[in-house]
This record gives sequence, C-alpha cells and structure tokens, in this order.
Amino acid sequence: MHKYRPTQGRLAYLIQVTESEVAKNNEKRVVSALTHDYPFPNRPPWITSARLSTTQEDHCGIDVVVETTDAGEIHLQVKGCHRGREAFILRQAQGKVSTKIIPVIINPAYDARQICKIVIPLLSQTRNKRLGQKRL
Repeated sequence: MHKYRPTQGRLAYLIQVTESEVAKNNEKRVVSALTHDYPFPNRPPWITSARLSTTQEDHCGIDVVVETTDAGEIHLQVKGCHRGREAFILRQAQGKVSTKIIPVIINPAYDARQICKIVIPLLSQTRNKRLGQKRL
C-alpha cells in the first residue's frame, strides 16, 4: 500500500494558504471589534466606521481603514507576530510603503476587548497628532 507524502512544494503551499486565511481572519476581527463587537460601554464617538481595505489599498500595505469624524481615515496593517511587524516597519523605512500606516499585532486568540485595547490607543494617538497639526 502506498502512503501519501506531501512534497515540500505542496506543504509550503498549504502553509501559505493557512497563513493567508489566518491573516484575513485577523483583519476581519479588527473591523468587527471596532464596529459590531465593540466591548466597551464608552465607544470613542470619533470612530464612525471601519472596513477592510480595497484591493488597491491592500497593494499599498493597508489592511483596515478606520474613518474618523475629524481626522480622516486612519490606516492599519494587521500583523500576527512581532517579526511581521518589524518587517513591515523596515519596508516603511525603505520607502516601500507609507509611514502613515499603523502596524498592529493581533494574535488569532485575541477577543474583541483585547483587540480594542491594542488598536484604540494607537488610533487615538494618530488622531490627536493629526488634529494638533491641523491647529498649527
């Protein structure tokens, strides 16, 4: 009887597909945490919406677009680990992607509350910076 052994190419492909699905799921969970599943009673009123990026935005390194009432769109790059975040920051330093995109690390095990505890302060910091620049 012949035993099936995946070739290295097939295994690499399956790993890549799995990683891609996990990443896309993390992006969806960030959008959901900022909109439908927001776990805190005092949701920031300046967040009007959050959505997944368009294909064009995705090619520019944007995963999630958060719309605010007064600071425009804030763009997020969702990463699953520190290594991925560091690689993205290096691409920013090299001028390959915009430095205005905020890289965030979201573990697949994080719930909406944990996601918001990571993302909301970063969004708030970016919003405050933009509003401060508008006043100058």
